[in-house]
Amino acid sequence: FISKPNKTVDGWVIFKVARKKKNKKLASPPLNDKIEMVRKIITKRQEDEQGYKYLISVMKGVSVRVNYKIFRPLIYTIQDILMTHRPASFDKGYYLSRDDLIELENKYSSDLNTPMLKFIGGELTLGYVFDNLLTSGFAPVDTTLSEITYSLHTAMRFIVQNHFLAERAEKLGLENSGEVKYNV
Repeated sequence: FISKPNKTVDGWVIFKVARKKKNKKLASPPLNDKIEMVRKIITKRQEDEQGYKYLISVMKGVSVRVNYKIFRPLIYTIQDILMTHRPASFDKGYYLSRDDLIELENKYSSDLNTPMLKFIGGELTLGYVFDNLLTSGFAPVDTTLSEITYSLHTAMRFIVQNHFLAERAEKLGLENSGEVKYNV
């Protein structure tokens, strides 16, 4: 079954039933609600694409170097900590808790102000990386060195991207905009 084409602000929408098992979320509402649901999906995809393009424009030409004198021993230390953990039954990733980060900060207390990530015009210290590690998506799926290395690199890339996005927002004065103040 293919529905009649419906004109929306985002373009033409056609619903196609590919198999008999119904998606109750899309099958039960009236047609206008279905159109609105699909419009929201399309809008979300467009926003994601615009955000990705903006991130590329912000990061264009940025080259970041990792301080491997700290990075390599840090991998082994994180591995030792994660070896004492078990992944949760609902999520198979390994995570560092706030207590684990405090333990890492204590072990690396003399290096907290050492640059961990260097780029033209600035650097991010090891302490900054530790401060942002909980929200950076660091979650290796196992405790092998290669997986921890990959996951830490991915987390640090996220930290750097957020740093540059915040820097750009500050240059544009977005912290003074009504929408940002409202959201905060």
